[in-house]
Amino acid sequence: MSILLGDNGIIKKAQESSEKHNNSIAQEKILMGDLSDFELIQVSNAIKGRDTSDLPTKEEYVGDFIKIGSKDLEKMGLDFEGQYYVNPITGEAYDIDGKKVNNITYHSIEELKQALYSSKEINTKRLLKMKYKQLDYLKNNQQHSNGAIATYTVSDKGNYTIMPYFASLACQGMLEDIGSYDSVKKYILWHLNHINETEDVNGTKGTIYDYKYIGNAEQTEKSYDSVDSYAAVFLSLLRKYEEKTGDKQLLIDNKEKIMLIAQAVNSVFSESRGLSEAKATYPIYYLMDNSEVYKRI
Repeated sequence: MSILLGDNGIIKKAQESSEKHNNSIAQEKILMGDLSDFELIQVSNAIKGRDTSDLPTKEEYVGDFIKIGSKDLEKMGLDFEGQYYVNPITGEAYDIDGKKVNNITYHSIEELKQALYSSKEINTKRLLKMKYKQLDYLKNNQQHSNGAIATYTVSDKGNYTIMPYFASLACQGMLEDIGSYDSVKKYILWHLNHINETEDVNGTKGTIYDYKYIGNAEQTEKSYDSVDSYAAVFLSLLRKYEEKTGDKQLLIDNKEKIMLIAQAVNSVFSESRGLSEAKATYPIYYLMDNSEVYKRI
């Protein structure tokens, strides 16, 4: 009997041989670019183009993305645990908890490929760890439910400054992570809610001031560094947000404010020079500002 079932038994050796064979086949498939055995890929393939109206526990997320769980996966014929953000139109899938391969945690298909195929010279594990550390830092600076993102580390007393220019740049980076889409949407709504719809202190519409939070009290000295860059970077953010999420409705609902922001750029643009000045009270033509304006155009 021990010949069959012992540690060195025939059955044990047959099992080990089978496992080695299966692992070898799996590795060969990966090397050939076939990732169909990974749960994330199976979720992506199952959701793409699917009518999701019959999924029992799906939730709205952002734009074309929804959040699904184990019961939804079961309905799709997948026996997996966990939660995912998915886009039924594009098939994009994001594992909220993450999985490991080669001792590297990944959440998206792109990260899975990086973990599998990056050259030995690239420390993928370290880079992805750094990426999520930075994302956590930015989200931690989004202290209020209204979506405002602090420019600097929030103090122990909860006091912080918001410079919309830097927050808009941060959000463009955050859009490279599907799990951060909701944080970006919250900031965009905060920004739009703080647009000066009437003339500001410099006589310009469509601008936005810098703000401070002292505890829960929002304050502003009614000042900003520039008109052109603040507006151009935010308009670039809106474009990237719509491209990534498919959320056209947010833009439609705020069309009038977005037009005011575009007009703010035009108000400081010199047709004769083909350049924009920082603001009406500071007629300097900065290379960086103009680069951002031309990207927006």
